[in-house]
Amino acid sequence: MKPKGEQPFSLLGTRPGPFHMEINGNREVFFEGNRGIVGYGEDTIKLSAGKMLVVFHGRGLHIKCMNQQDVVIHGFLTSIEYIL
Repeated sequence: MKPKGEQPFSLLGTRPGPFHMEINGNREVFFEGNRGIVGYGEDTIKLSAGKMLVVFHGRGLHIKCMNQQDVVIHGFLTSIEYIL
């Protein structure tokens, strides 16, 4: 249990961005908090999450559905990269 008033930190040592991600195996990602698509291709999808980029690498990647802030990525995921 964290002490009262203590802010959570990510593994990267910075405060977590305003996004939430759920990964279903290596085939699907639900990403909440998208601020824009920076890059899109069959092997790489780059999403803006404020001050951070989240890059999904894999094969046959595509955006299954999306709305203003949520994105569902489908395909064979091989890695996820966080760029500050």
